[in-house]
Amino acid sequence: MSTKDKAFVNKRRQLPMYCVLIDHPHEGVILWETGCGKDYPEVWGPQVSDVFSRVKYEPHHELDAQIEATGHKVEDVKKIIIGHLHLDVSSCRRHTSGRHSLPCLHDHLLTLV
Repeated sequence: MSTKDKAFVNKRRQLPMYCVLIDHPHEGVILWETGCGKDYPEVWGPQVSDVFSRVKYEPHHELDAQIEATGHKVEDVKKIIIGHLHLDVSSCRRHTSGRHSLPCLHDHLLTLV
């Protein structure tokens, strides 16, 4: 079926943004990804926020609140793994301050460095 003569409608979709907290027996608490943070729209401005819009973000979505819901505190996090370098993780860099961050680069990205 062709869509040649039909108007295109760009629908917004709700997609989860994952952060994973790992309570490792030897390494301690490890955070995989950090999320975008509550100040994402202000940090990136209206142009980027429109293209990469956030449909729903509430106080209980904040990284601090999510970590505390597991019985841990942000200060318990010993290492942070940044698995990719998209906008959805770059606004929450305040959580990496003073912690060991491990950027995980794919082999094909290492050739660009």
